[in-house]
Amino acid sequence: NTIRDYVSIAPYTVYGIGGPARYFADADTPEGIRDLVKFGRSKGVPFFVLGAGSNILVSDEGFPGIVIHIVNRNMSAEGTILTADAGVSMAQAVAASANGSLTGFEWGIGIPGTVGGAVRGNAGCFGGEMKDVVSSILILDTADESVPIRTIPRDACEFGYRNSIFKSHREWIILSVSLALAKGDPKEIQKKILSITRERNEKQDIGTKSCGCIFKNVAWSDAGYSPDELVRHFPEFEAIIGHPNIPASFLIDNAGLKGMR
Repeated sequence: NTIRDYVSIAPYTVYGIGGPARYFADADTPEGIRDLVKFGRSKGVPFFVLGAGSNILVSDEGFPGIVIHIVNRNMSAEGTILTADAGVSMAQAVAASANGSLTGFEWGIGIPGTVGGAVRGNAGCFGGEMKDVVSSILILDTADESVPIRTIPRDACEFGYRNSIFKSHREWIILSVSLALAKGDPKEIQKKILSITRERNEKQDIGTKSCGCIFKNVAWSDAGYSPDELVRHFPEFEAIIGHPNIPASFLIDNAGLKGMR
Protein backbone atom coordinates (compact mmCIF):
# COMPACT_ATOMS: atom_id res chain seq x y z
CA ASN A 1 0.00 0.00 0.00
CA THR A 2 1.29 3.45 -0.93
CA ILE A 3 1.01 5.72 2.09
CA ARG A 4 0.73 9.41 1.22
CA ASP A 5 1.21 12.44 3.46
CA TYR A 6 -1.27 15.30 3.92
CA VAL A 7 -3.90 14.18 1.40
CA SER A 8 -7.10 16.24 1.13
CA ILE A 9 -10.06 14.10 2.19
CA ALA A 10 -12.62 16.32 0.43
CA PRO A 11 -12.50 14.62 -3.01
CA TYR A 12 -13.22 11.27 -1.34
CA THR A 13 -16.52 12.45 0.17
CA VAL A 14 -19.92 13.14 -1.38
CA TYR A 15 -20.09 16.60 0.18
CA GLY A 16 -16.63 17.51 -1.15
CA ILE A 17 -15.64 19.06 2.18
CA GLY A 18 -12.73 18.32 4.49
CA GLY A 19 -9.12 19.07 5.29
CA PRO A 20 -6.06 16.82 4.92
CA ALA A 21 -5.34 13.41 6.40
CA ARG A 22 -1.88 13.18 7.98
CA TYR A 23 -1.53 9.82 6.25
CA PHE A 24 -3.78 8.35 3.54
CA ALA A 25 -3.71 4.99 1.74
CA ASP A 26 -5.96 2.77 -0.37
CA ALA A 27 -6.42 -0.81 0.82
CA ASP A 28 -7.91 -3.69 -1.15
CA THR A 29 -6.94 -6.76 0.90
CA PRO A 30 -7.24 -7.78 4.56
CA GLU A 31 -3.44 -7.96 4.71
CA GLY A 32 -3.15 -4.44 3.32
CA ILE A 33 -5.62 -3.10 5.86
CA ARG A 34 -3.78 -4.89 8.67
CA ASP A 35 -0.46 -3.38 7.56
CA LEU A 36 -1.95 0.12 7.57
CA VAL A 37 -3.37 -0.34 11.06
CA LYS A 38 0.07 -1.45 12.24
CA PHE A 39 1.66 1.53 10.49
CA GLY A 40 -0.67 3.90 12.35
CA ARG A 41 0.14 2.12 15.58
CA SER A 42 3.88 2.53 14.94
CA LYS A 43 3.36 6.26 14.42
CA GLY A 44 1.14 6.57 17.49
CA VAL A 45 -1.81 7.94 15.50
CA PRO A 46 -5.46 6.82 15.19
CA PHE A 47 -6.97 5.30 12.06
CA PHE A 48 -10.21 6.10 10.28
CA VAL A 49 -11.85 3.72 7.81
CA LEU A 50 -13.32 5.50 4.77
CA GLY A 51 -15.64 3.92 2.21
CA ALA A 52 -17.56 5.94 -0.39
CA GLY A 53 -17.74 8.97 1.91
CA SER A 54 -21.48 9.27 1.38
CA ASN A 55 -22.59 9.91 4.95
CA ILE A 56 -19.73 11.71 6.67
CA LEU A 57 -18.75 15.34 7.16
CA VAL A 58 -15.01 15.98 7.52
CA SER A 59 -13.66 18.92 9.50
CA ASP A 60 -11.66 21.57 7.64
CA GLU A 61 -8.89 20.74 10.13
CA GLY A 62 -8.63 17.29 8.60
CA PHE A 63 -7.65 14.12 10.44
CA PRO A 64 -4.41 13.74 12.44
CA GLY A 65 -4.10 10.00 11.85
CA ILE A 66 -4.18 7.57 8.94
CA VAL A 67 -7.24 7.34 6.68
CA ILE A 68 -7.63 3.79 5.37
CA HIS A 69 -9.61 4.05 2.14
CA ILE A 70 -11.35 0.70 1.59
CA VAL A 71 -11.37 -0.24 -2.09
CA ASN A 72 -11.77 -4.03 -1.86
CA ARG A 73 -14.58 -4.89 -4.27
CA ASN A 74 -14.74 -8.67 -4.74
CA MET A 75 -18.07 -10.51 -4.85
CA SER A 76 -19.08 -14.16 -5.07
CA ALA A 77 -22.33 -16.12 -4.90
CA GLU A 78 -22.85 -19.63 -3.60
CA GLY A 79 -26.42 -20.89 -3.67
CA THR A 80 -28.50 -18.11 -2.14
CA ILE A 81 -25.59 -16.51 -0.27
CA LEU A 82 -24.01 -13.42 -1.81
CA THR A 83 -20.68 -12.39 -0.28
CA ALA A 84 -19.45 -8.87 -0.97
CA ASP A 85 -16.33 -7.04 0.19
CA ALA A 86 -16.89 -3.96 2.35
CA GLY A 87 -15.83 -1.65 -0.49
CA VAL A 88 -18.50 -2.91 -2.90
CA SER A 89 -21.12 -0.25 -3.60
CA MET A 90 -24.69 -1.08 -2.71
CA ALA A 91 -25.67 -0.64 -6.37
CA GLN A 92 -23.00 -3.18 -7.43
CA ALA A 93 -24.22 -5.67 -4.82
CA VAL A 94 -27.83 -5.27 -5.98
CA ALA A 95 -26.73 -5.83 -9.60
CA ALA A 96 -24.83 -8.98 -8.61
CA SER A 97 -27.83 -10.35 -6.72
CA ALA A 98 -30.09 -9.66 -9.69
CA ASN A 99 -27.64 -11.34 -12.08
CA GLY A 100 -27.76 -14.42 -9.84
CA SER A 101 -31.59 -14.36 -9.77
CA LEU A 102 -31.47 -13.63 -6.04
CA THR A 103 -34.29 -11.64 -4.47
CA GLY A 104 -34.68 -9.81 -1.16
CA PHE A 105 -32.10 -7.11 -1.76
CA GLU A 106 -33.74 -5.00 -4.48
CA TRP A 107 -34.37 -2.14 -2.01
CA GLY A 108 -30.57 -1.69 -1.69
CA ILE A 109 -30.51 0.18 -5.03
CA GLY A 110 -31.81 3.24 -3.17
CA ILE A 111 -28.91 3.32 -0.69
CA PRO A 112 -25.74 5.30 -1.53
CA GLY A 113 -22.35 4.20 -0.29
CA THR A 114 -20.77 0.81 0.31
CA VAL A 115 -21.88 -2.48 1.78
CA GLY A 116 -19.55 -2.04 4.75
CA GLY A 117 -21.00 1.35 5.63
CA ALA A 118 -24.54 0.08 5.14
CA VAL A 119 -23.95 -2.71 7.66
CA ARG A 120 -22.43 -0.34 10.21
CA GLY A 121 -25.47 1.95 10.08
CA ASN A 122 -28.04 -0.79 9.40
CA ALA A 123 -29.06 1.21 6.33
CA GLY A 124 -32.50 0.72 4.88
CA CYS A 125 -35.25 2.09 2.66
CA PHE A 126 -38.45 0.98 0.92
CA GLY A 127 -39.24 -1.50 3.69
CA GLY A 128 -35.86 -3.26 3.83
CA GLU A 129 -32.88 -3.02 6.16
CA MET A 130 -29.46 -4.67 6.25
CA LYS A 131 -30.48 -6.65 9.32
CA ASP A 132 -33.05 -8.44 7.13
CA VAL A 133 -30.44 -9.90 4.80
CA VAL A 134 -27.12 -10.13 6.68
CA SER A 135 -25.96 -13.66 7.41
CA SER A 136 -22.47 -13.03 8.81
CA ILE A 137 -19.70 -10.45 8.72
CA LEU A 138 -15.93 -10.84 8.48
CA ILE A 139 -13.93 -8.30 10.48
CA LEU A 140 -10.40 -7.35 11.46
CA ASP A 141 -10.12 -7.00 15.24
CA THR A 142 -7.59 -4.21 15.72
CA ALA A 143 -7.90 -4.39 19.53
CA ASP A 144 -5.82 -7.57 19.36
CA GLU A 145 -2.11 -6.93 18.77
CA SER A 146 -1.99 -9.49 15.95
CA VAL A 147 -5.10 -7.94 14.26
CA PRO A 148 -6.84 -11.28 13.59
CA ILE A 149 -9.79 -11.92 11.28
CA ARG A 150 -13.01 -12.86 13.07
CA THR A 151 -16.54 -13.79 11.99
CA ILE A 152 -19.49 -11.98 13.56
CA PRO A 153 -22.80 -13.84 13.11
CA ARG A 154 -25.94 -11.83 12.42
CA ASP A 155 -27.38 -12.53 15.88
CA ALA A 156 -24.36 -10.83 17.49
CA CYS A 157 -24.64 -7.63 15.41
CA GLU A 158 -27.15 -5.91 17.76
CA PHE A 159 -28.91 -4.28 14.82
CA GLY A 160 -31.27 -1.42 15.68
CA TYR A 161 -32.71 1.59 13.90
CA ARG A 162 -29.71 2.89 11.90
CA ASN A 163 -27.46 1.25 14.46
CA SER A 164 -25.33 -1.83 15.03
CA ILE A 165 -22.64 -3.20 17.34
CA PHE A 166 -20.02 -1.83 14.94
CA LYS A 167 -20.74 1.73 16.06
CA SER A 168 -19.72 0.85 19.60
CA HIS A 169 -16.76 -1.30 18.50
CA ARG A 170 -14.76 1.10 16.40
CA GLU A 171 -11.75 -1.17 16.71
CA TRP A 172 -13.50 -3.62 14.36
CA ILE A 173 -13.00 -3.11 10.64
CA ILE A 174 -15.60 -4.74 8.37
CA LEU A 175 -13.92 -6.74 5.60
CA SER A 176 -16.82 -8.49 3.89
CA VAL A 177 -20.49 -9.27 4.34
CA SER A 178 -22.48 -12.39 3.52
CA LEU A 179 -26.11 -11.81 2.58
CA ALA A 180 -28.75 -14.54 2.84
CA LEU A 181 -31.15 -14.05 -0.08
CA ALA A 182 -33.64 -16.26 -1.94
CA LYS A 183 -34.05 -17.51 -5.48
CA GLY A 184 -36.46 -15.41 -7.49
CA ASP A 185 -37.81 -14.65 -10.93
CA PRO A 186 -35.25 -12.54 -12.84
CA LYS A 187 -37.96 -10.48 -14.57
CA GLU A 188 -39.73 -9.73 -11.27
CA ILE A 189 -36.41 -8.77 -9.64
CA GLN A 190 -35.58 -6.33 -12.44
CA LYS A 191 -39.11 -4.90 -12.36
CA LYS A 192 -38.81 -4.24 -8.62
CA ILE A 193 -35.37 -2.63 -8.99
CA LEU A 194 -36.69 -0.31 -11.72
CA SER A 195 -39.74 0.59 -9.65
CA ILE A 196 -37.61 1.48 -6.60
CA THR A 197 -35.17 3.45 -8.77
CA ARG A 198 -38.02 5.48 -10.28
CA GLU A 199 -39.59 6.16 -6.88
CA ARG A 200 -36.24 7.15 -5.42
CA ASN A 201 -35.46 9.50 -8.32
CA GLU A 202 -38.83 11.20 -7.92
CA LYS A 203 -37.68 12.31 -4.46
CA GLN A 204 -34.03 12.93 -5.30
CA ASP A 205 -31.68 11.78 -8.05
CA ILE A 206 -29.60 8.86 -6.79
CA GLY A 207 -26.03 10.02 -6.37
CA THR A 208 -26.73 13.71 -5.84
CA LYS A 209 -25.46 15.45 -2.73
CA SER A 210 -27.85 15.31 0.21
CA CYS A 211 -27.73 15.57 4.01
CA GLY A 212 -31.13 13.90 4.27
CA CYS A 213 -29.93 10.75 5.99
CA ILE A 214 -28.36 12.80 8.78
CA PHE A 215 -31.84 12.96 10.36
CA LYS A 216 -33.38 9.98 12.11
CA ASN A 217 -37.09 9.30 11.97
CA VAL A 218 -38.92 9.23 15.31
CA ALA A 219 -40.55 6.15 16.81
CA TRP A 220 -44.24 6.59 17.63
CA SER A 221 -43.45 5.35 21.14
CA ASP A 222 -41.08 8.30 21.64
CA ALA A 223 -43.65 10.94 20.66
CA GLY A 224 -45.11 11.34 24.16
CA TYR A 225 -48.64 10.78 22.85
CA SER A 226 -50.46 7.92 21.20
CA PRO A 227 -51.07 8.37 17.45
CA ASP A 228 -54.74 9.17 18.12
CA GLU A 229 -53.81 11.79 20.72
CA LEU A 230 -51.31 13.35 18.31
CA VAL A 231 -53.98 13.68 15.64
CA ARG A 232 -56.33 15.35 18.15
CA HIS A 233 -53.65 17.89 19.11
CA PHE A 234 -52.14 18.23 15.63
CA PRO A 235 -54.54 17.24 12.81
CA GLU A 236 -51.69 17.24 10.25
CA PHE A 237 -50.51 13.93 11.75
CA GLU A 238 -53.53 12.29 10.13
CA ALA A 239 -51.52 12.20 6.88
CA ILE A 240 -48.89 9.84 8.30
CA ILE A 241 -50.98 7.52 10.46
CA GLY A 242 -50.02 4.03 9.35
CA HIS A 243 -46.37 4.89 8.78
CA PRO A 244 -43.94 2.66 10.73
CA ASN A 245 -42.53 5.81 12.34
CA ILE A 246 -42.76 9.60 12.19
CA PRO A 247 -40.66 10.85 9.24
CA ALA A 248 -38.11 13.49 10.21
CA SER A 249 -38.94 15.31 6.97
CA PHE A 250 -42.60 15.58 8.06
CA LEU A 251 -41.56 17.18 11.37
CA ILE A 252 -39.11 19.57 9.69
CA ASP A 253 -41.66 20.66 7.11
CA ASN A 254 -44.47 21.17 9.63
CA ALA A 255 -42.20 23.08 12.01
CA GLY A 256 -41.48 25.52 9.16
CA LEU A 257 -37.78 24.66 9.21
CA LYS A 258 -37.31 23.50 5.61
CA GLY A 259 -34.61 25.59 3.93
CA MET A 260 -33.30 27.06 7.19
CA ARG A 261 -29.64 26.96 8.23
